[in-house]
Amino acid sequence: MGRLRVAVVGAGAAGLCAARHILSRPREFDLPVVYELTDHVGGTWFYEERVGTYDNGLPVQSSMYRNLRTNLPKEVMMFPDFPFDSHLPSFLSHQDVQQYLERYCKSHAITPHIKFNTVVEEVKPISMETEEGGAVTWEVISRGTYGGHSTQTFDSVFICSGHYSVPHLPSIPGMEHFKGKVMHSHSYRCPEPFAHQSVVVLGAGASGVDISFELAQAKAKVTLSHNKPALQFSLPPQIQQAAPVVKVLEDGSLLFQDGSVAQAQVLLLCTGYSYHFPFLCPKQLGLEVEHHLVAPLYKYLLPPAFPSLFFLGICKVVCPFPHFHCQVQFALAVLEGTVQLPSREMMEEEAERERTRKTQMGVQAKHSLKMDSEQWVYYQDLATTAGFSPPQPVIQSLYEEVCEMDEEADSNGQEEHSSDDPALPGPSVVAETQLQHCQEPHTPDQDLPIMHWEDLSLRIAELEKQEEERRRSESRGSTEQESVLGQLSQGKHESLLRKQWEDKDDFGGCRFPFITSRFNSPKNLQLCFTNNSESEEEDDEGTSSKKSPHDTAGRGRCCAGLKQEVRAALRELRDKLWAEQKQEQQQKTPNDLNIRRKMLSHSDLQTCSVLQLNALSASLNEDIQDLSSELVKHLVVRDHLRTKQDAMLLDVQDMTSL
Repeated sequence: MGRLRVAVVGAGAAGLCAARHILSRPREFDLPVVYELTDHVGGTWFYEERVGTYDNGLPVQSSMYRNLRTNLPKEVMMFPDFPFDSHLPSFLSHQDVQQYLERYCKSHAITPHIKFNTVVEEVKPISMETEEGGAVTWEVISRGTYGGHSTQTFDSVFICSGHYSVPHLPSIPGMEHFKGKVMHSHSYRCPEPFAHQSVVVLGAGASGVDISFELAQAKAKVTLSHNKPALQFSLPPQIQQAAPVVKVLEDGSLLFQDGSVAQAQVLLLCTGYSYHFPFLCPKQLGLEVEHHLVAPLYKYLLPPAFPSLFFLGICKVVCPFPHFHCQVQFALAVLEGTVQLPSREMMEEEAERERTRKTQMGVQAKHSLKMDSEQWVYYQDLATTAGFSPPQPVIQSLYEEVCEMDEEADSNGQEEHSSDDPALPGPSVVAETQLQHCQEPHTPDQDLPIMHWEDLSLRIAELEKQEEERRRSESRGSTEQESVLGQLSQGKHESLLRKQWEDKDDFGGCRFPFITSRFNSPKNLQLCFTNNSESEEEDDEGTSSKKSPHDTAGRGRCCAGLKQEVRAALRELRDKLWAEQKQEQQQKTPNDLNIRRKMLSHSDLQTCSVLQLNALSASLNEDIQDLSSELVKHLVVRDHLRTKQDAMLLDVQDMTSL
């Protein structure tokens, strides 16, 4: 059997991950061909001011807006075999993530295999599996955005085109009467153009809430319209909550579900995105593709009828990069033959069982692809089946810890960030310059800067040093293993012990986050993993042998104390950082202004040219947004008319049957 040819559609994070691991298996796979619509890598992480369409008429793909910042730390987000730069803070800007992906692409020499500015027009199976054997092959038809067509044949295709670029537009009756601007959050970039305007934001997901806060900071009057229970966190006075918009009246005003009416200059739709694969024929593949659903997929990854076609990153509310990594490992194991798939019927039955299980749990169909806490069991299942190492237990612990801190922030008056953010895959995002306007009294945890994990690591290292000195003074002459086990069973000084980042189902791992410093520099602190005892024997995947239930219980009692200690240290350090930031800002602002005035006085001509270009750019962007607004109106009206037409056809059919 020769080497397999694999096509990858999309050069975002998932596509780069697929290409990187295909290239790492030269004996089994030929060089991959990566098709990318744009002239750059990064997918949705690539920020650009432009909205609407490119010069070639193709739609702008990115849904990124200017002030986005991840709310999952880089230690959780990173590909397992490629860490972020150590000098970066844990909570990254979109520029940091884009640079990370570019570095990932360069480090693994992926760029030569990417066909930039290439539109995939069709992906179809061209030979079917027979009783005598043989396998399905795939024909990929593409064209360059500047001309030229190409048809190539592959043994497998990885769909990595993402699902955050095609806006989902709700059907709102009477939309043609709205006299203001209608736009989707896909085309939102910054709040300044909406200053002092009345804006109705439809949808209170992560993007809806983030954008509302940005608009409020720009002095816009915001009505946050949604169908959720009233949001419990404090909102600035510029933001008012309202029921969902159900209709646009003939005078252009908006009618809400509770009967109230309001006028607005802008209707901003934060209503999510649709799954969209224009180059596939779902019926031919035995798939159902709706705006919120792709089914059936075995292991949330492949259609049972065509197990050499893989959809990477379909799931929502996940840690995206580790998610892609696990799915790629499983997919390549299937192609290599390491994993023997069940029959088509059995895969369809398993996919249907999973769908039924979620329905019985009360999960709505539109949320059936959300994972959240179930993602860790999913990764373990893929890893066990395909024989690779799942994400370290510390990753799950960090993820859950961050979620718990977000919940605490919500209870203290901070905004809630759902991980199902339509603007970005996977982790939710928060606006870097959110308006933190909360009710009095002002709590210490409000208006705090982004916390660097390196600062927290310093505090943890101090606590460890204190514990180590205390341990040595009390148990000189005993072995290190006896010392550790002895302290784990004691209640005294429990708050200074590290929390055990261990798998709940494996009490023998007992892995701790271990802080190491290269060249004794705090800037180079790294998060590594170590076992509490070097005498434990580990298997091939690094899982330590199990201890007795008594030892496990003793170790478990130590977790609560450290969590409180770390939380306290975190708040203390954040308060300190915030105070330092405010002091530096007050000191530097006058000097910065003076320097800026001097620079302007010496470069009047250059400044005028820049201002003219900016004014021209702003004017063009406004024209584009106006055209986009009209297009959105027409699309919503068209969808509404189609809905009415379908209803009329059903009525006619009923009358005919009578």
